[in-house]
Amino acid sequence: MKKRLLIILAVAALYYAGAALGFIVGGGSPNISLFWPSAGIALCALLFWGNEVWPGILLGSVLASTTLGKFALLPSLGLALGHTAEALITCSLTKRFAKGQEVFDKAQDIFKFILIAGITSIVSASLTTVTFVATSTWPVKTALNAWSLAWLSAFASYLLVAPLPIVWISRMRWKFELKLTAELACLAVLTIVSSVAVFQGWLPAPTPNYPLGYVIIPIVLWAALRHLQRGATLASAAVVAVALWGTVRGQGPFGADDPRTALILLLPFLATINLTALVAAAILSERQQSELQLRFVWENSLDGMRLINEQGTILAVNQSYCNLMERPREHIEGQPLSIFSPDSRREEILGRIKEYFRQRTIEPHLEKRLILAQGRKIHVEMSNSFLEQEGHPPLLLNTFRDTTKRRQGELRNSALSTLGERLNRALSPLDAARILGEVSEGLFGWDAFTLNLFTPDERIQPVYNVDTVDGHRFDIPNQEMYTQFTERDRRIIQKGGELILKKEPIQFSTDSEPFGNKAKPSASIMYVPIRNATQVVGLLSVQSYQPNAFDYEDLSALQTLADYCGVALERIRAETALRASDALKGAIMESALDCIITMDREGRVMEFNSAAQKTFGYSREEAIGRDLADLIIPSESRARHRDAIAHYVAGGSDFLMGRRVEITAMRKDGTEFPAEMAITPLQIEGGPVFTGYLRDITERKRAEKAMREVPGQILQAQESERMRVARELHDSVNQILSSTKFRLDSIEERDLVPNESTAVALTKAKGLLDKAMHEVWRISRNLRPSELDDLGLIPAVRSLCSEFMHRTGVNVELHLPRTVQLSQNIELTLYRIIQEALNNVEKHSEATDVALTLSDTDTELLMTIEDNGIGFKSPSASASNPRKKSGMGLVGIMERVAFVGGFVEFKSIPDKGARIEVKIPRLTPEISMRTEKVEELAIVRR
Repeated sequence: MKKRLLIILAVAALYYAGAALGFIVGGGSPNISLFWPSAGIALCALLFWGNEVWPGILLGSVLASTTLGKFALLPSLGLALGHTAEALITCSLTKRFAKGQEVFDKAQDIFKFILIAGITSIVSASLTTVTFVATSTWPVKTALNAWSLAWLSAFASYLLVAPLPIVWISRMRWKFELKLTAELACLAVLTIVSSVAVFQGWLPAPTPNYPLGYVIIPIVLWAALRHLQRGATLASAAVVAVALWGTVRGQGPFGADDPRTALILLLPFLATINLTALVAAAILSERQQSELQLRFVWENSLDGMRLINEQGTILAVNQSYCNLMERPREHIEGQPLSIFSPDSRREEILGRIKEYFRQRTIEPHLEKRLILAQGRKIHVEMSNSFLEQEGHPPLLLNTFRDTTKRRQGELRNSALSTLGERLNRALSPLDAARILGEVSEGLFGWDAFTLNLFTPDERIQPVYNVDTVDGHRFDIPNQEMYTQFTERDRRIIQKGGELILKKEPIQFSTDSEPFGNKAKPSASIMYVPIRNATQVVGLLSVQSYQPNAFDYEDLSALQTLADYCGVALERIRAETALRASDALKGAIMESALDCIITMDREGRVMEFNSAAQKTFGYSREEAIGRDLADLIIPSESRARHRDAIAHYVAGGSDFLMGRRVEITAMRKDGTEFPAEMAITPLQIEGGPVFTGYLRDITERKRAEKAMREVPGQILQAQESERMRVARELHDSVNQILSSTKFRLDSIEERDLVPNESTAVALTKAKGLLDKAMHEVWRISRNLRPSELDDLGLIPAVRSLCSEFMHRTGVNVELHLPRTVQLSQNIELTLYRIIQEALNNVEKHSEATDVALTLSDTDTELLMTIEDNGIGFKSPSASASNPRKKSGMGLVGIMERVAFVGGFVEFKSIPDKGARIEVKIPRLTPEISMRTEKVEELAIVRR
């Protein structure tokens, strides 16, 4: 309570002091002062101490009016009530609509404050006028003039006095910096000196009222732009103090004989300077805060961000993007976006960026795979948006989030969910190792893979070892692998897995045993033990030539895979032991639907199950003890079979072991049939034995052959339908169109046209009918050219090429025999191939010349089509397999050639042209003929 009373008294004292200053410089009037600082002081008191201090305003106003203004008590009370009500209303509206103490932080709040001050100043002005008129202090005829002066006094006080304490008190935390403080002091001195020079009449002026006051504006704006609201209010306060002092004394550009007139001219000028500086400071402060917030978000974002202009240049990136791309900022900013792409794709990427900016459209969310500088691949989620500001070129903002770990987790979960099922189907340790290699390849992307088992006498038993040389993977023969434990092997058996990440220069460590590509050590290696329960039964290793390719999460995932493998290997060993058991062997073999044949290291049959007896025609008694090669293998393949068995027994490897392959088998009666076979070696005492699993696939082959014949049947059905549609178009639709045109001609010939406009319409209708008839003819001809059926292949091809050249302007050079005798199927096949090739030239190749050659011999028919265009659109499609990435046109050519038993080869050189070679054998007398002299016909562009 005591503290509150002291604050009220302090407010009264401050209000009184402001009133005293106002009466001194306010024009010398005993009734009203044109400069009333107390209004601004009252507003500041209410903003900082609350509405509870209003008695201080009332008390200070009463004391000032009675002692300084020499007013009677009743007018003084009226004035005090007006001033107090005005201050409370102004404070309330400022808090509600203009952010209170933060009123000068934003330009929009400053303008709101100006509006509020202008409106609330009416309160005190009105009460003052009513009070003085009611007490006969002012005549009624001067009331309007007095009201306007009272309003100007209060309004100017809010704009000139309130900003300085509000800004400096609300920002009392001042970080002292010698440079900025010294600059602020220099600006204050410069402002005071300049104000004194202007408002004390030191500067010479052409006329007494020459507007030298505007010289102060650049200095005040400088203070506002350099020190924001603090500088603006400090400089403005200095200008106000000096200007009032000089103007009251009749000096400066606003000096006049009448002080009241001088103040009426000066106050709007000072208010304009003060508000201009405050608005400029607020706008700059908002911009700096916005830039600071944007920079904070930009630099502290966990997502990588970059800005790209229309030229594809990277303008800015944040630190998260630098960390993501593993490059320093100075190597990214200012560089073209194509630095992250191969040279072959840089023009394509630049064109795509320009297209994005042209259309202002881009996929908002993408998932991509990026290849970093060290070759490491990561997966990211990418968000895209355009930033457009008026007066500035648009920019493209890309936001990246590394999803590599998430995708790896998804892949691991998916791999582990299927790994157990796949391992359950493994028939041997090699099968399990291959499955594990495929799964780990999808998870880690290795360059080398090893899986070796341990024997009880602490030796290495190689199972599956793969390395990469010159981009190609190959299996390492077992004899090239080390067979003794290394120090690393013993350490991993005792302590668990190891992650090795080497730095440049990469060298083989002393405890390693190089294999495969011995000239290139791995930079990233993971070793984990393969456990069966608590016993270590083998060692699994995944290696990469890229530095930092793995981490400890990958090591943990690899250990999980190894544990799955350990369980599977134990199962495989148990199953192998069961198969070797005489008690269960017979039941297993006899119940099998496939042929199961076991032979020893010499190739002699040890077991021959019921399915084998039924398939090959031998009884078990006839087969046991005999050489397997003599029983079921055709004579031309027996030597190779015996050599493979001997090579494997000697410690080598064979491609048949552990794989499913297709072979030709032989029955007892000598007939041969296709079969699918898998051979599993088993090490037992006395040497290895081999169990072969064989299945007769004759029916499957027959079904595959039938499926291969389906495309030919489809082609025949298509051609039949084409012929039917072509005849319908020619015989029906074309006849209707011709009849319609004849009727129109007859109308015209009999002069039945009523007027000129009808004649024009009739002429247009006849033109449209001509076009329709030509289009029907063209479609009918493309569906089934009549020349092919009536004149044969050579005239039909010439007509086709002539029409193609006339339509496209492409030169076509023909080398055709004068006559040729072929079956209808082959003629139609060649014609359709030429038609499809020319269609591809027109749509895709951008060629200017095409050469077509047709020749034949006694045994085959040869046709080549060659152009000088850009080549096939899919350069990765090989000649042997254009289905891989080629269009349906090439696939259609392949199916047509296959239908007549021919061969087709596609050749393409980018930007130099493409070539199609077709060979069709002469198999039947039906298409036998002799080629006459070849006529070379050059069709030139019309």
